[in-house]
Amino acid sequence: MHGGPAPDLSSPPYQWLRRFVGTWEGTDTIAPAPWNPKGGTATGRVSVRLLQGGLYAIFEWVQLREAVQVFEGHGVMCWSPKDSEFRMHWFDCHSVQPGGPATGRDEDGVLTLVNSSEQGCGRQRYTFLDDGAALRFQLDHRLPGGDWEPFMESRYLKIG
Repeated sequence: MHGGPAPDLSSPPYQWLRRFVGTWEGTDTIAPAPWNPKGGTATGRVSVRLLQGGLYAIFEWVQLREAVQVFEGHGVMCWSPKDSEFRMHWFDCHSVQPGGPATGRDEDGVLTLVNSSEQGCGRQRYTFLDDGAALRFQLDHRLPGGDWEPFMESRYLKIG
């Protein structure tokens, strides 16, 4: 239990979290990079559910190439009323040691979160399209001393 007043779950930040709930599937387009010179496409599938009465959104993400799972990630997103920002804690099969959470806000209908780690910075952008039936996810990265570069763009449809 926390000592403060109960959050207003009808407020815009918690509405953002509820919009993610469901199963999403679509195409991940991965940009060429030194560790993946050709880039390519894969099928992405994300399942999101709420915990603690809607305070947290739990993301379970897999990526498949030719029907074989090649990537798996898990995220916990929440709203921090104290800091007036969203936070996403992310853990995946390629993270040697997870960094701190990505943090950010709704910027004109685009939820933008940024984090930094020893590997550089990451920027996630989430945009709901078609009255919430579709989700666009953009992931950019910036190596130390560099500029933002596209890493992956995904377009998902809500299938459940």
